[in-house]
Amino acid sequence: MTRDALLLELESAQKTLRQREAELACERALRAEREAEIQRLVANNAALAHRIEVLSRRMFGTSSERLAPGQLLIAFETAQAEEQKTLEEDALETALGEETSHTPRPRRVRPSEKPGQRALPVRTVSVEPAATDLVCGCGQAKERIGEESSEQMEYVPASLHVVRTVRGKYACRGCQAGVVIAPLPAQGLEKSVAGPGLVGYVVASKFADHLPLYRQEEIFARQGADLPRSTLGGLVRGAADLLSPVARAVLLSVLSGRVVNTDDTGVTYLLKPRGRADGAVWTYVGEKGEAAYDFTERRSRDGPMRILRGWKGHLQADALNLYDGIYASGEIVEVACWAHARRYFFESLTTEKQWAQEFLALIRRLYRIEERARGLSEAERQVLRLEHARPVLKEIEERMRAVAPTVLPKGPLGQAIAYAQGNWKALTRYVEHGHLSIDNNSAERALRAVAVGRKNWLFAGSADAGRRAAVLMTLVGTCKLQGIDPQAYLADVLVRVATTPASRVGELTPRGWKLARDRAGA
Repeated sequence: MTRDALLLELESAQKTLRQREAELACERALRAEREAEIQRLVANNAALAHRIEVLSRRMFGTSSERLAPGQLLIAFETAQAEEQKTLEEDALETALGEETSHTPRPRRVRPSEKPGQRALPVRTVSVEPAATDLVCGCGQAKERIGEESSEQMEYVPASLHVVRTVRGKYACRGCQAGVVIAPLPAQGLEKSVAGPGLVGYVVASKFADHLPLYRQEEIFARQGADLPRSTLGGLVRGAADLLSPVARAVLLSVLSGRVVNTDDTGVTYLLKPRGRADGAVWTYVGEKGEAAYDFTERRSRDGPMRILRGWKGHLQADALNLYDGIYASGEIVEVACWAHARRYFFESLTTEKQWAQEFLALIRRLYRIEERARGLSEAERQVLRLEHARPVLKEIEERMRAVAPTVLPKGPLGQAIAYAQGNWKALTRYVEHGHLSIDNNSAERALRAVAVGRKNWLFAGSADAGRRAAVLMTLVGTCKLQGIDPQAYLADVLVRVATTPASRVGELTPRGWKLARDRAGA
């Protein structure tokens, strides 16, 4: 074979090799693209499965995020050893308590001694045998040697009655002048067909028992009273206008504390002449067992900015970006909520079960420390947290730093870790102060009444109606926190609010009303 032929053959072989290399590179690129697509589809499938599981649990399952201890299969030895140590300490305390306290087994409480019945009025009905049974077969009269008693709770339906106020008129027959008539007693709502007790019942039924006005109209009709919902709506409107200074006093009392817990929920309201819009109801819960509500026509930072203007202290809320402007001044310090952080880890159980269980177990240890801190003074609670909670927080932080690179950033666990790391300073701030709480559950509990009521009355008739509802929810919600009957409170305060000076309106708040009753009882 000649030299030229060899060169041509070599050139042809090199060309074929380059083509094969180009084809191989193309195949590798195509394979990498397919593998990336597979990974994307797997991640997307996991995200969709997670979303379906979360939505299914919200629609058909329980809303509780409680986990049984057996579900927390701790995979790392430190958390498992700490959990086992805590369980052993609890068992030891229980055993020691049983050995040292020789208290007898509590006797069974009779129905008449139950706290729920002790405060009820008792009507005694005496039943005696027939006269013929009181004569013995020997002819001698039988004597009473004792008695037996039994109890039942009975219900008497509520009744409406009319209070007719008759005022005598007096005049001089000689000069026929100087007519005298007694003034009307305090009426609550002036020139209203309803007395303060009825107004208090309507308001409490709507905002405490979540009965819409049309249902109350049907209930009153069964009792023989013609009270259309337009009349009932007028009673609610009048009560809100009259009691707005009292609700304002509740808000000022909340803002007089060092810490405020806040949260919000959406509420639909109607527009005129037609249409609807989405507003929001905000709650502000203070240290003294009071909850103030506010209605805004849209969900923005304008609502909390207006309420919290000039206030200084710790604000505990979820990590919404609309609060960023509030914290910018530095006078209001952010405190995050561990219940929100835990919720993200709980929702990642469907995709990353083992790691999610590890984080849930660590957070559970934080809450067990809070159980031990219950009933302690602020200084003692701070010392306990610094000694026991701070090491757990450090362990959570180190574990998140180790796990974060191994999970998808947009996956459920990746988002849970990102949420906790992004708010870590605010999440750990509660350890440094004994008066702060680990979570924002007090505000969420206060908003639960709004969520339940919204399922019944569906929407507010207007923006003004939303603001009036916030006034009455403030008073009814604070009554619940103070443990007093909202109907009895409203019936009394509606009469007194018109004659109480503005400087003493704080005495008419549910907390002030209860304190006055306690002092009078003492």
